[in-house]
Amino acid sequence: MISIPSLTLQQLELLRLAKKHSNEIILLFYETPVLNDREPPKGHPPTIQELVDAQLIQVQSNGISLRNSELQQRSWADYCEGLGQPSRYDWSLWRKQFSDHPEGLDYFMVPGENMEEFSQVWIHEISLQAIQPSNL
Repeated sequence: MISIPSLTLQQLELLRLAKKHSNEIILLFYETPVLNDREPPKGHPPTIQELVDAQLIQVQSNGISLRNSELQQRSWADYCEGLGQPSRYDWSLWRKQFSDHPEGLDYFMVPGENMEEFSQVWIHEISLQAIQPSNL
């Protein structure tokens, strides 16, 4: 009998995506903070690692690069849509909204105080694929 662990909504969505495209390898990117040692973190975040440990997905790391946060850049661009010429005040409001994100934003990933001063993050590129149970 297959034991299915308790999964978070993010894990369920990732697993649903992997199962929907079970005959394909899915390319994903995720960001992690740059800590004081400036060394890329080892392994995967718990959201992904728990699915690997439960043998629901297999993951291959394709590379890590140090860049400005693409998540922050997209969020700022979405916020500015329709503003015309954003001001420092707009930046302050967006920065506060972004920093108060309910998913528990890491302190090292808070955007800077100056306009378009996005956080430096490690951007991980991975390939993942659903694992099909052998007893089905």
